[in-house]
Amino acid sequence: VWMPFTEKQDSVQVGEASGNPSRLSGSKTYSCPLCPYVATKTFNIQRHFRTHTGEKPYACEKCVFKTNDRSSLSKHYRTHGGHQYSCPYCSFKSFWKERYLAHAKTHL
Repeated sequence: VWMPFTEKQDSVQVGEASGNPSRLSGSKTYSCPLCPYVATKTFNIQRHFRTHTGEKPYACEKCVFKTNDRSSLSKHYRTHGGHQYSCPYCSFKSFWKERYLAHAKTHL
């Protein structure tokens, strides 16, 4: 789900409502239309907005776990032990099939 976010071009307080805000001067920022959250990167505001929509586009391939951001899924995969994809030619390991396949091409 995507909603347009308010873009500002001045000094603002940046940070989650419950976090420690930091002062940024002259930075482009994006404000959540539903709460006081402000971000300096579009991917952060998109990830934050999922907390309002309940969208969880990242799903574990081994169980029913779903999350709203990829880094949480990487952390979750550690609960299953080991990496799912390991390169037979070097020490590369990944939880992600796409990354493994892209890496495998480096050996061709």
